[in-house]
Amino acid sequence: MHLTEHRAETFDLFSSRMSIGQRLGALTVVASCLILALTCALLWHQWRIYSDAERTLDVFEMFRETLVAMDAVSAERASTNETLEADLPIPAARMATLRKTTDESDLAIERLSERLGADGNGQWKMELAAVSQAQAALSVVRIRVNRLLALPREQRTSRALDNIIGQMDGAVSQFFPIADAIGLSVVRGDADAQDEMQMARHSAMLREQAELLGSHFTGAFRAHRQLTAGEQLAIERSYGRIDQLRSFIESRIADRPKSAQPAISQLTRRYFVDGLSYVVAVRALASRPEGAALTTRKFVQQYVPLMRPIVDFRDQMLDLVDTELNRHRDAMLASLIGTSGIALVTGSVFLFVVCLFRQRVIRPLAEATQAIVAMSKGNLGEYIPARAYRGEIQALFDSVNTLRTVILDRKHARDYASLIQRAILPDRLMQAALGEDHFVLWKPRDVVGGDFYIYREGEDGDLLGVIDCAGHGPPGALMTMLAFAAIDQAIDSVQGHDPAAILRNTDAAMRAMLGRDRFNEVLATSMDAGLVRIDRKRRRLIFSGAKISLFASDGSEVREYKGNRRAVGDRRQGEYDDIEVPLQDGWTFYLCTDGFLDQAGGPHGFGFGTNRFTEMLRSNANRPLDDQARVFSTSLAEYQGDLPQRDDITVLSFRIN
Repeated sequence: MHLTEHRAETFDLFSSRMSIGQRLGALTVVASCLILALTCALLWHQWRIYSDAERTLDVFEMFRETLVAMDAVSAERASTNETLEADLPIPAARMATLRKTTDESDLAIERLSERLGADGNGQWKMELAAVSQAQAALSVVRIRVNRLLALPREQRTSRALDNIIGQMDGAVSQFFPIADAIGLSVVRGDADAQDEMQMARHSAMLREQAELLGSHFTGAFRAHRQLTAGEQLAIERSYGRIDQLRSFIESRIADRPKSAQPAISQLTRRYFVDGLSYVVAVRALASRPEGAALTTRKFVQQYVPLMRPIVDFRDQMLDLVDTELNRHRDAMLASLIGTSGIALVTGSVFLFVVCLFRQRVIRPLAEATQAIVAMSKGNLGEYIPARAYRGEIQALFDSVNTLRTVILDRKHARDYASLIQRAILPDRLMQAALGEDHFVLWKPRDVVGGDFYIYREGEDGDLLGVIDCAGHGPPGALMTMLAFAAIDQAIDSVQGHDPAAILRNTDAAMRAMLGRDRFNEVLATSMDAGLVRIDRKRRRLIFSGAKISLFASDGSEVREYKGNRRAVGDRRQGEYDDIEVPLQDGWTFYLCTDGFLDQAGGPHGFGFGTNRFTEMLRSNANRPLDDQARVFSTSLAEYQGDLPQRDDITVLSFRIN
């Protein structure tokens, strides 16, 4: 049959088993899921855009704080120049002005640092470090200023004063890279704010250049001398930079809103005309051999008010940026709300479809799942109640009922196997012989398992032990039947119930029963064993083990007598030796299979372990054995937690009084 014909038959077969309502329900579920996924993706996208717009507003405030900090440091520089001109004693008014500008600088820098540090993802780590460096440089300059202020005016050298001015200029200039990085982030968030951001930044640069232009006259004013060639060159450089900034601002302002025109008009008239004209006049006076008859204080009083329109224009541009960013944020919020409405409608449709899908598919599957879980917990008392479903769902419930019948049959068989396995356990004999001087903790992983224990009375002493056959569940239980027969035969054939001889004879019997060695390459047929003969006449125990140890404790010490490293029936035959253990009053003895020691649990899922087991023995060895059994079981359960039992568990403990 061709592939296309096979696909066609499959489609027809599928269609014939579904009603129109079922097909429509399936298509509705698929369509609703697609709509929901697309709506959620769109909603998430709109939320991200809105969040970015909101964050851009926060970043813009960082930009504003940066410009404010620059302005504050520039004002401190001007106040410092004015104060350094005064002779001792420094007038209290000038010192108060200097302290005020210093405090304003610290406050502006602190606000900027707080905003930069408030960002949780560390985006502004480098900028925050740059602010710290600028603040540190400013602190060093202040220390030097205080030292100069302590000297008489004539001892304040021009070189020292020029260094102070240069260091203050350097501190201010460190804020420009910070403003550039933050401004770039704002423009990335809203490209429409780019022009206003650039003009605000250039206004800040213009404010700094205007301040520098005035500071170039400070040395000549202080010394009442003519401007030097270097100072003239510095003034020309400031003029050139101011002209560049003016050209940039005037070229961009033509397209700005009318609300920005008064600010640029005021800037042009007050600074570019009046301010620069005043500087030109002062420069002409300072270029004479006798210099200008001006002090820094008088120059500042005349020049600084003419610079005020620069700051006003900068603030006007910042307000325009703030308006644009808020408009963009509000637009994104409106889009988010609209998308949320779409999502709500889509969610309602989706819920309706889910209800339909639940009624048609989910509910019957849930009932079938509950039935299967109940069967896994052994609740097989009643047949599974099923509604009148059709098609595959009805077939599913029929299969669950069939599975229940099969499991019930297997459970009966397993319970019968457990009854047979328990019949070989010597509980009555041990209770009659040892009474309260023994306990057995026997916990198969399943109803039946591969662990069992033995007890045999003899003329020369009693024999007891634990055996751990490979496997668990029904396979392990079948191995116990084989192992029990082999051990029983070995005990009868060994005179005096010598443990090592019994293990050797058991090993030989197992190999004879299982036949050729290659059988062991397919299935694990070995078993761990630990046998103890109690010799009451000579007050001793004779122990021999195959991968099982004998533990002994008096409550303060724990001794471990290790068995041979090879199991009985292993691929390579092992040698088994007897170990004599003296009987002493107050000692309790323990035989334990590896199921207890290997049980996973604890915070990391590790095995219980020998160290934890020996510490448990030391802490409880002096208790009555019934109490020990409860403590051992509780300790293991608490360590195991919610993890499943890994293997069959057997602990046999006895005490000889």
